[in-house]
Amino acid sequence: MDGLIEEEISKKRTKKALRAGVVDILLPANKEEYQALNKMAILVVALFSQKETDLPAYKYFVQKKKGDELIVLPRIFPKLSVKETPEGSNLRNLGKYRQDIFLFIPVKLLKEPGKLLVRFDTGKELFPLAAFPIKLNQEFILKDKTGQEDPMRLPDPMAVASILKQNYCF
Repeated sequence: MDGLIEEEISKKRTKKALRAGVVDILLPANKEEYQALNKMAILVVALFSQKETDLPAYKYFVQKKKGDELIVLPRIFPKLSVKETPEGSNLRNLGKYRQDIFLFIPVKLLKEPGKLLVRFDTGKELFPLAAFPIKLNQEFILKDKTGQEDPMRLPDPMAVASILKQNYCF
């Protein structure tokens, strides 16, 4: 992910941002994974700030439209760590401090208009990270009429580990 972020920064940004975020969406690869994940996708968020006091950010939300209630997204890993971006790196243009977080998001929320928002630790305002809907091509998702996850069931930890390992090599 760092390589892609650095490439985009070198093309577009010359000034330092006060805060920034980069989002990657990991979708289930097949129907079995979709079911094992309880119809969830995984959001990978790299959050940056020039101020150390902004991070870690604990709350991530989806809001369908302005004024609607906020839907809290659950974290996959409970521990939040903040690290300094490397000196001399293009990542410093996004922020001196960085937090990486992995979140679950119901796939049905990716199919509807809405925004991914974060509340930084020092602020009351919500910072927009991404907008939905996204284009989904997976036939097994498009054919799912309800798209409703089971609120009494967690995603299978082995399926989560497999997707993270395939995409982020850990």
